[in-house]
Amino acid sequence: MNNDIFREKRKVLPVTKPLIAVYTQDAHLLSVLSCYEETYPWIISNYINIYRSRETGWTDFYFPYHEELRPSEKCAWVTTQKIHRNTVNPIWGSIIDFVIYQIDNDNYVQTKINYFYIPLSYRYKKFDLHHDILIYGYDKSTSLFYVADFFARGKYTTGKITFNELSEAFAGYDKCENIDYLKQMIFMYKFNMYSKYIFDVNNIINATKCYLSCDPPEYWTLFNANQCKEFVFGNEVYKLLIENLNNVGINDEKLDLIPFWLIYEHKRLLRMRYNYLFKNKYICCNDSDLLMLRELEDDSLKVVNLLIKYIITNKVELVNKSANILDKINIKESTFLEKLLLML
Repeated sequence: MNNDIFREKRKVLPVTKPLIAVYTQDAHLLSVLSCYEETYPWIISNYINIYRSRETGWTDFYFPYHEELRPSEKCAWVTTQKIHRNTVNPIWGSIIDFVIYQIDNDNYVQTKINYFYIPLSYRYKKFDLHHDILIYGYDKSTSLFYVADFFARGKYTTGKITFNELSEAFAGYDKCENIDYLKQMIFMYKFNMYSKYIFDVNNIINATKCYLSCDPPEYWTLFNANQCKEFVFGNEVYKLLIENLNNVGINDEKLDLIPFWLIYEHKRLLRMRYNYLFKNKYICCNDSDLLMLRELEDDSLKVVNLLIKYIITNKVELVNKSANILDKINIKESTFLEKLLLML
């Protein structure tokens, strides 16, 4: 078979299960980076600090300029481009041709589309809502695109959609009324195998100190003072999460599982970070540290499972138990991180 012809008919860029899967800005990027072990030092040097909005409850990993830049735009391991969605049809003729062109040039495509038209989504044929999908491959012989997103009600999965389904979903964007945090931009990113990223343990030290101090990071106090009042940072997030749990069922207080899943991912990555630091001789390892890290991870997952049970059974004691465990996680983690800083 002629390889050139084969590539013209089908091309699939590599993706795998992302090391972090909380929101799409991280899951999409890390589904690419997680394919390459050389990117792990960058990953563990980030995703250290977290923040939460007092007003909306939005909780996420902190990246500098989080509203102006996506994580992919400051990642040394990808080259990022973005264009306005309205430029696609005038230049490429269709979203289908645009995506095929980008993938032929080794670019992953992240764009907002209306999930009313996507059978993989639980929103299919139910209501108009746009979400950002990752497109990483195509097959012209079957008219299918290879895609990834949180299709399975919170679980990050891969799947296939037809060319026509993407076309309809892209065209149906204007029917949606939810906020477009991509600001009508389409993101393309290409893995940068020639990255000159150099690991610096000071990045971990400084980010950990910020996490423990709970102070607004970087430029916030100088140039983003208003939002400083809205957000809390670092392990102060636990305080708001526990308040949220204590108020569930009071004054229509809602329970969102995502922030608690983020805490679990945060602890899982902490263990990965510790193992990297030990493997590369930045710290000495001992059994008590490993046991503590495993307990933090297991307890965080236990909170998620208890809250899932609460949603099913509506037993308030499960929420109270979750709040108590979360408080203990905060205390244990702070003690561990203070010790880690002394070792570094």
